[in-house]
Amino acid sequence: MINPQTLNLDSLPSVSLSNKNLLPKSPGIYFVIDSEKRIQYIGRSGSLHQRWSQHHRIKEFRKQKSMKIVYLKINELSLLPEIEKALIKWFKPRLNGMQTSLISTLSRPQKAEPGKYGETKNRYQFMLTATASDRVDEMAEKLNITRSEVLERLIRTSCFEVKTLSEVVIDL
Repeated sequence: MINPQTLNLDSLPSVSLSNKNLLPKSPGIYFVIDSEKRIQYIGRSGSLHQRWSQHHRIKEFRKQKSMKIVYLKINELSLLPEIEKALIKWFKPRLNGMQTSLISTLSRPQKAEPGKYGETKNRYQFMLTATASDRVDEMAEKLNITRSEVLERLIRTSCFEVKTLSEVVIDL
């Protein structure tokens, strides 16, 4: 097992974000590190190369300067989840534990009947902490609706202007 205390990220292979296509096709753990050598994200993949061909946070990473991907090859696929979890627990990267959600909502014309929506769609993308994500799931279960419907209702009622979902009233 890997000991996070003794792991020297500077000694591991790395590629710049712009050269992500040079990542190996082997399984491993990856660290996304910013220009100040702070770990922003830790992930795992059965194929580092394939994972980075369509990473869900690539746009976020590109917004920051000089991001690099440091990787650790792990041959035993069954160990990846355990190693990733231990490394996230130890390093506490800023973006781990936050979920990216993408939702399309229908804009309701001002004079539309309740429950009848207009034709325009707005797309929203936002991140939820693990706690907020759990809260959305609780709300969906309590209201017997889908997670997307909860998020749409929260957007419609401008509940995302509050800092945390713990402030959101469940009576939607």
